[in-house]
Amino acid sequence: MESSLPGSYDVTWSGTTYTYSIETWWENENHTRSYPEVILGWNERNVEKQDAQSMGRVVAVNERPGENVYEYTYATRLYDELTVTCLVEDATNADSVPPKPRVESFAETLWSHFRYDFDQNSTGSNGERPVVARISSDQIHEAHTDSAGTDVQEYEFRVRLHYTDRHTETVDSTEDVEYTVTTN
Repeated sequence: MESSLPGSYDVTWSGTTYTYSIETWWENENHTRSYPEVILGWNERNVEKQDAQSMGRVVAVNERPGENVYEYTYATRLYDELTVTCLVEDATNADSVPPKPRVESFAETLWSHFRYDFDQNSTGSNGERPVVARISSDQIHEAHTDSAGTDVQEYEFRVRLHYTDRHTETVDSTEDVEYTVTTN
């Protein structure tokens, strides 16, 4: 997923467009702070979508020709919720661009990526399951001091990554059934 994220974003200020590179980190990953940066973290994992399951979770039943077996394909619809936090230093930078337009453009670039450009809705080259991204919260803005004592501007939003967990079970069947009915 990291490789799908944009590597930079643009800010237009006083008629000039500036491009800033994005550093991407995972929550709790040790790193030297370098702004702008995006921190990714899992808010929820493997949450079942209770209102979106098929009956008995069976999505397909296939008979194997020439064999006395059926294949039942079961599927569970799930989602993971990803928190995306965009951070810039809360100071006018060397390009004379204030922090608020920088962080707003940064957050909008990533928000738009997940809203419009994130494309993992097909099986990956290594068999990765398809994933559909949906924004699940509005952007929240705040200014604060990071753990190193640097004042930062932050935008945070959440993305739900929807997918289906599938597995197949093979069940023996019978070739013939014989029965006798007795009446009185």
